Amino acid sequence: MAFLYKAKKTYLRAIAVELGIEVTEKMIKPQIIKAITASEHFEEQLVSNMLEEEEIKSKEALEIEEKRRNEAIEDRRRREQMEFELQKLRLENERCRSESDRGVTAEFSAKPKIDLHTILQKFDPRSNDISLYLILFERQAKRAEIPKKYWVSYLIGLLPSEMSQIIAREDEEVTEDYEKIKALLLKRYKLTPERFRQLFVNHNKAPENTWTDFAYEVKNYFQEWIRGLNVKTFEELSNVIITEQI
Repeated sequence: MAFLYKAKKTYLRAIAVELGIEVTEKMIKPQIIKAITASEHFEEQLVSNMLEEEEIKSKEALEIEEKRRNEAIEDRRRREQMEFELQKLRLENERCRSESDRGVTAEFSAKPKIDLHTILQKFDPRSNDISLYLILFERQAKRAEIPKKYWVSYLIGLLPSEMSQIIAREDEEVTEDYEKIKALLLKRYKLTPERFRQLFVNHNKAPENTWTDFAYEVKNYFQEWIRGLNVKTFEELSNVIITEQI
């Protein structure tokens, strides 16, 4: 029974409990072994098998714990990387806004500045239409006479963190191009050419909007529909319109 003396005390305690033996924290290893061998249920082969099972369970538990620890480390690394990317975007946003406020261009600095963040509410994907929201954003950005190269910086501050993270994963040159970011967001929310066609055909004027606003929205739906179909010429446009009427 030398194998019992080679086993870990924790394994022996577990086996003793399974055999119905009462053990205490104060019992030392030889005492536990003596109690096991004195048990009426003791069989050398049985106890040997039980020890092997305890060793296997312990090894599996260690492997699971190691896996959980590694996953936690990787998850923390991903979160830190994402936070780093978001912080870069925030800093870039602040830098661009600071430059624009100082007057990056004489034309822009000479005119009254409008804070889009006070005019527009943050985008809520649960209740807002991303295409309509971008149309509204573009109109307000134009009214505020903000140069288009700064639009992404302003837009990021109006988006929820989930959407900011989507932008953060892109290359820097993409994050500086509003049209590419716009296409990315529309694709993320699955606004296909067919969806824009439906919006163009079925869109109605909201009671609180002017007819000018309505015309602008319909125009944008039409342009996004045609752009999505990669229509370049009048003939291609004619084919689309004719096909729509058939």
